[in-house]
Amino acid sequence: MLLNTRSEVTKHRNHIKPVFDDAHKGRVWIVVGYSGENDPVFDLLARVKTFEYGLYWIGYGLKPSKHVADKLLGRECGAYFIGGWDADDFFVTLAQKLQCFPPRFVTQPFSHLKSMFSMLTDYSAPRSDIEDAPDFRQSRFDVASVVQHQLDNLIETREQSLSAEYHFLAGEYERVVTLLEKENVKKLSLKEADTYGWSLLMLGDRLHSAAKADDNKAQYRSAMRRFEVAAKVSTAAADALFNWGNVLFDLSLAARNGAPEVMTRPAEQLLRRAIAKYRDAIAKDPSFADAHNNLANSLSDLARAEYPRKDDGLLREAFSHYEKAIQKTQTPDIVHCNYAKAIHDLARITGDLNLYKKSSTHFNIAANFNPNYYSVFLSWGHALSDLARITGSAKDHTAAFEMYRRAAEIDPTDTAAHHSWYYALLELVKKSKGSKKRALIEQAESVSREQQRRQRRQMRN
Repeated sequence: MLLNTRSEVTKHRNHIKPVFDDAHKGRVWIVVGYSGENDPVFDLLARVKTFEYGLYWIGYGLKPSKHVADKLLGRECGAYFIGGWDADDFFVTLAQKLQCFPPRFVTQPFSHLKSMFSMLTDYSAPRSDIEDAPDFRQSRFDVASVVQHQLDNLIETREQSLSAEYHFLAGEYERVVTLLEKENVKKLSLKEADTYGWSLLMLGDRLHSAAKADDNKAQYRSAMRRFEVAAKVSTAAADALFNWGNVLFDLSLAARNGAPEVMTRPAEQLLRRAIAKYRDAIAKDPSFADAHNNLANSLSDLARAEYPRKDDGLLREAFSHYEKAIQKTQTPDIVHCNYAKAIHDLARITGDLNLYKKSSTHFNIAANFNPNYYSVFLSWGHALSDLARITGSAKDHTAAFEMYRRAAEIDPTDTAAHHSWYYALLELVKKSKGSKKRALIEQAESVSREQQRRQRRQMRN
């Protein structure tokens, strides 16, 4: 109904009040796409004492509006808020989780229609009232035969594509692959190929996640096989190559025997293969920000593992990809942090003070985007500590301490920040005298005691 005035809304509220009174009994409430703001109808919800089976207020934003929070969620009536969803995503996901979508008449409409026709029996012709007309009563007529041929043709030519699409919408990616994997990718229609490619991507991503959790090499290989096939589908190729590179990168980390900073020969070979896949993904989609970021990370990782350390251009190439990633990334805090760490790596090799300043600039940008990003402050502290060793500046040392302190504040359970903070203080103690030196020693001892207390607490837990 289109309601324009408050009196119209109030009248409408009175009409639907009995519906509201009945509906919350024995039913779950789901509210989507409704603000409830300045609306007397919202009062009906707010007056319900208890939603026996729950009311779920689905919001597009991450937090509920004030009137919803105060009048509905703020009291114990069985109302809950779920934020960060639009209506389409929410209902499709809900239907997938309930495994109630789609029904057969949607996934196989022509087969369903054929089964309905099969329920019809043949029949004899009715008696004719026309004199001297032929008598067909001994003949039998099959009404289904009229459309049987057309239905069979539709089942053969169209239904597979429809079924694959609906199974994809239902999140049944294995069924999509089973339907289409025997076909030549080049002979699939554009829609079928798209559905097939993205189903392979979803399955590959699941396998990759499971492999990382269990360090399962067989699952890593299965994930790569999915991405390899998906890379043959034009619409999914860039994402498939990117994810393929991610699997190779994670395998490279696994091949370092628990020491990421030590590059083994197998790890290096895997890393170079990952770099090749990221390059292929960027060739398909030059604006692929995540591929630029991960390529830059891989180049930086390779540069860090070289010995003796030298400026061989790998880090400078990584910089160019970080710059491209920054332009379109959805995670600027991560990209700027990665960029800053790579700049710091080159600064340590070259001793260029301008590079130290540039790394601080990007750490600062990352911190502004995400003030609670532990890795930013820990890595920033490392960069400032290295700078302080070169300059001997108390200001640089103090800035490093502040970054370590902030990192320890963000994640009190991690010992790296306390450890680095302690040894950075000892570095400055060596260069100090008198009361300043005593104060620094006391501060270092305090940090050490706090670290020991946390370690004991962790051991007890």
